[in-house]
Amino acid sequence: MKPLPPRHIASPGRHPEVRRTIVSPPCTVVLLGLLLLAMHTAAFAQVAILPVEDLRIGSGNTNWAVTEILENHLRDKGVDSIPSRQLLDFLAAHRIRTVGHFSLAEIALAGEELGCSHLVLATLTQLDENRLSFGMTIKFIRTSDGRVTWASTVGLNRDEIQTPLGIAAPDAMTAITETGMERLLTGMPAPEHPPKLSSATPPQQFLVASVHLAPTYIKPGETIRCSVRFNPLAALPDKVMFKVGSTVHLAEKKPAENTFQAAWDGEKGPAGNSPRLAALTPTRDMFQGSWQSPDDDSSHEVVMVAIADNGEKTEHYIGSYKVDSSPPGGVLTVKGKMIDGIPTFSGQTSIHFRLAGGEPLSRWKIVIVNGNGEPVSEYDGKDTVCDGSVTWNGQTSKGSKAPAGIYAVSLQAWDRAGNFSQTTETVRYVPEPVAPIVSMKADADGATTINLVTDSDIPVKYWSLQLWNKNNDLLLERYGDSLPGTVIIKGGIGSLTDSEISCRVTATDLLGNKVVNTIDNVQQLAAGRTTQEHLPTPAMDSWVEDF
Repeated sequence: MKPLPPRHIASPGRHPEVRRTIVSPPCTVVLLGLLLLAMHTAAFAQVAILPVEDLRIGSGNTNWAVTEILENHLRDKGVDSIPSRQLLDFLAAHRIRTVGHFSLAEIALAGEELGCSHLVLATLTQLDENRLSFGMTIKFIRTSDGRVTWASTVGLNRDEIQTPLGIAAPDAMTAITETGMERLLTGMPAPEHPPKLSSATPPQQFLVASVHLAPTYIKPGETIRCSVRFNPLAALPDKVMFKVGSTVHLAEKKPAENTFQAAWDGEKGPAGNSPRLAALTPTRDMFQGSWQSPDDDSSHEVVMVAIADNGEKTEHYIGSYKVDSSPPGGVLTVKGKMIDGIPTFSGQTSIHFRLAGGEPLSRWKIVIVNGNGEPVSEYDGKDTVCDGSVTWNGQTSKGSKAPAGIYAVSLQAWDRAGNFSQTTETVRYVPEPVAPIVSMKADADGATTINLVTDSDIPVKYWSLQLWNKNNDLLLERYGDSLPGTVIIKGGIGSLTDSEISCRVTATDLLGNKVVNTIDNVQQLAAGRTTQEHLPTPAMDSWVEDF
């Protein structure tokens, strides 16, 4: 006998969903035994037998032939079942598109509308005509609380039920299926009608579909909002309250809203050529409440109290929120060479920040401001880091190089409650080194004095002065580790040679910047100078960075 083609349970325009995955037994099936979940005594007053899910052809598919065999075996054991037509009408009316899994709300709804005590869910994992093997799992789910009261799994093949000398050995798929089904149901509790319940009815169970509590971090005196939607397949409470400690806040019932939804895969080509019909999706009434947070820093739990029509109350934990009034104070560190108490850099600097107490942030920003109070560069962060760093290379937000000067670096931080704090440090930016100024004078005794000074705020840590003749012979060389510096030539500059003399001055500042100045004719610089003065660099001189 060949396996029958699958049939699907689905409402028009809907597709089956993959809601469950079960690992099939191996091909050489062995008896897995009976799995008894007898936490409670099963009382099969009347059951709803769902179509058997056939995992051989994919999750969510059904096997109607095996379903009929199961129904016959349960009927022979005295189990009363809901008519198939009534069950299918129930599935279609509530858009239940799968048979391998039921939600708790769907189970409760089936018990209420179909009047059944249990749902019977069965899954076919093996049905091999070539090897004559059969594998299946079944479970009985009580509709009153959604618990599995009895379950069984069986797997067998022809070799396992061989008889001596092959007498009466099953030689057809029908016999294997019937034998496997009989073994599957071995040990099932006998059906019985449970005793009638007392007049006291159990409290209603309200199934929450979604909860929104915001904000979960808040400043004192601000408003907390909480909303709850209930599962559309379960009962709806008459009233809802939110309890915070000993205080109760009554929720307001908001009317239901309808939405239209549609989805499709992306396609190539111009859009709008294939219109789609959106489906109407009704939503359940929402209960919404709001209240103000207390003035003290504290944490609070929110419990929902759902009240039924008869006045019975049930409680559900919703969530918690924290009241926080403390700003996220932080520590800001700017890397650089400390000069006059200010970190100084010329290439790039690292800006490190750390929040006090390691508190996560909602966002942060680092702003670099010039002496006029104008921001020149910004760095934004959306993550919740409590420590981090950025690098500033002296560029403005527009991509140009910022001028030399002292800048303020500010860390602006917002914690999860929205508290704000700002921490500021200073940094000096020197994009280019400043060259020393060279001046010369002739003394009364015939000597020549060469003076080196600088207008830069960055001290010089090394300098050298060299005098050369036209033949590139080194005539004089002097060194120093700070400016101003002085070089005295006894006998005057003319005593060194009768040809033109060139001067080369090299300087390196504390930031490591190095510059070189070359003066082609020192005699012209010294001529007519009788007093010391800081001369600007002659137009014919050139200052270049030495790499």
